[in-house]
Parts: sequence; C-alpha cells; structure tokens
Amino acid sequence: MPTPALNCAAIYVKANGWKSPDAAEVDVQMAEAEDYCKGRGLEVSARYSDGLRCRDSFHRMMADAESDEPQFDHVVVWRLVYFAWSMEESILAQEKLRANGVKVLSVKERMFED
Repeated sequence: MPTPALNCAAIYVKANGWKSPDAAEVDVQMAEAEDYCKGRGLEVSARYSDGLRCRDSFHRMMADAESDEPQFDHVVVWRLVYFAWSMEESILAQEKLRANGVKVLSVKERMFED
C-alpha cells in the first residue's frame, strides 16, 4: 500500500567497471545526487552505495522501501543504467517501488512524470 508523501529521498549509487565519457565514480555520483535533491527540496534520509560486484546496498534499499514505514518516497540515482544490472531488474524494481509509493528519479536523465 502506498505511503503518504514524505518528500524524502534515498540516494543509490553504484560503482562502474567501464571507462566512458559519461562514467562517474561513486563520490561524484553521490555529490551530484545530493545537489539534485537539494535543488528539488528533497531531504536525503538514506544513502546506499554498492561496488562493482556487490548488490547488498541495493537489496537493503529495496527492503527499506518495502517496509511498513519507509523513510523515503523517492529513490535518486545518477543514471538508470547504474540502478540495476539488467533492464528486467530495473523494470521489476521500479514496479515494486512504485507499488509502495516510491518514485525513482535520475540525476542525468529526464523521467516521465506520473
């Protein structure tokens, strides 16, 4: 059941293993996500960060979002490709979050508004 709007965000960042012009390290992702939240009046209530081969923080974030009293109603990612390991995982996770009243926002990508 969706929870009332909190106007709070969880930031999720993930290390990347490739070097490309649009790649950013975890600390850069976190700083830009914090600025993004600040610019939109979102209080950051949680921060999650994973390494290259670890998804512990992702799973903890999902569990926190699905709890009876989540502390955030937004998840901010640097880019959607950094959110999940596959398109299928991304879609399923976003559906679970949405069902719990949590909206995914991307710092670098324009998202469709509900």
